[in-house]
Amino acid sequence: MMKLLKYDWKRNATPILAAFIILLVAELALTIIGWSDGWDDVVVYVITVMMYAFTAFLAVLMACQTFKSNIKAYSRRLLPLPSLYAVVTPIILLLLVHLVLSLLYIVHDRILSLLFEKDTLLTLASPYLNAGSASAVAAGYVWGLVFTTIVIFFSIAVSQTVEGRSGTFLGIVACLGLFTVVSFIESFISPADDSSQNLGFVNLVMEKAPDGTVTVDVAPFVLSHLGVVLFELAAGAALVYGIVYMMNRKMKL
Repeated sequence: MMKLLKYDWKRNATPILAAFIILLVAELALTIIGWSDGWDDVVVYVITVMMYAFTAFLAVLMACQTFKSNIKAYSRRLLPLPSLYAVVTPIILLLLVHLVLSLLYIVHDRILSLLFEKDTLLTLASPYLNAGSASAVAAGYVWGLVFTTIVIFFSIAVSQTVEGRSGTFLGIVACLGLFTVVSFIESFISPADDSSQNLGFVNLVMEKAPDGTVTVDVAPFVLSHLGVVLFELAAGAALVYGIVYMMNRKMKL
């Protein structure tokens, strides 16, 4: 698997490094110009977050393109590697890219807080986060990214089983259908509660004061949402199995 991961990295190293350089230059220019010219700190921060989010989205597209290339490459059949590796390695590369993005964002958030002397998203959230809740936030983000990517990979695999535009249409339908079905089943397993919001491994508890203000507390994973997590784990495993099956039996190279 390490060989395939190194191959995926070499194939994507140039666009990844170029994206990081462009992001750093753009963020540096925005921060310096916004601070020196007295721009509204909210505008600077929103644009900053949007650029990080856009880069993270591009990383997902990169992983999807890498997966598609892996499953269609004729050389894949010549290598003594399990088909599962073609699914795992793009996800690992995606997680590594998002890890670097997250670290850059944390440092940048702190710099913006010091420069503009204003509270940022992380400085506002830090009083509510301890080691447990911070770990839950990180775990929820990682699992949400992995599960979403698996659903998209499955849709790509479905699209490759049929040639032409019909395959593309079938893949889009499969993707939208899967997200819809998963969301419906999760809402049935764990109905929505006005006083709390479940975000994977994180539980947001909202309390409304008599004066109308709402306070939000970040709590680690609670057992009441165990069913949702178990369902997603089972669904993710089933989708991965389906991807491997289609790669081995249904796809024409």
